[in-house]
Amino acid sequence: MAHLGHDVVGIDIDANKVEGLQRGELPILEHGLDELVAEVREQVAEYEASGGQQANTLMDTGLPIMVLTTKGNKSGKVRKMALMRVEHDGEYALVASQGGMPTNPSWYYNLKADPTALVIQDGPEPHDFVAREVTGDEKALWWERSVAAYPPYDEYQAATTRVIVRHSWAHHEPSRAAI
Repeated sequence: MAHLGHDVVGIDIDANKVEGLQRGELPILEHGLDELVAEVREQVAEYEASGGQQANTLMDTGLPIMVLTTKGNKSGKVRKMALMRVEHDGEYALVASQGGMPTNPSWYYNLKADPTALVIQDGPEPHDFVAREVTGDEKALWWERSVAAYPPYDEYQAATTRVIVRHSWAHHEPSRAAI
C-alpha cells in the first residue's frame, strides 16, 4: 500500500513470520490504515447520498468507482466499499487485487460464501447481482478490460505471487438479496 502514501513501520526478521506473511497467513498492519478506511467510508456515504453524482472517482485520478455491498460471511453485517468501475454491456468485473497484497480482500470471501448477497451501485440506484468467478478466455478478456479501466492492476499482479481473482457479475436480479 506504499503507492497510497503509507509507510512500513516495521519488519520482522523471524523467517517463519516472514514466510507466513508471504503466504498471506498473517495480517498486515500499516500506519495510516485507519485513516484510509475512514476516507473510504466517507466516500461511500457521499456517493450514496448523491446518487453517484459526487465522490464517484478514485481520489483525484478522475477514474470512476462504484459502490459494492456484501454481507460479512462471519459477522453477517453489511459491508460497503468503493471499487474501480469495470463495466461492459451491463456486466461488471470486480478485481480482488487488494493492491497486490498476498491475500484476497474480505469481500472476496463474503461473495464466495454467498454469491447472491451482492449489490452494486453504479449511478443513482443500487441493483442486486449474482457473483460468478470467471475462468479461461473470459477471465483473460475481463482482465484486459480491468487493466484498461485501471492500469495499476498489472503492477498489483506483478507484486504478488497469488493470481488476482476476477469475477463477473451477471445482470441484476429483480428481487433484493438478503443482506
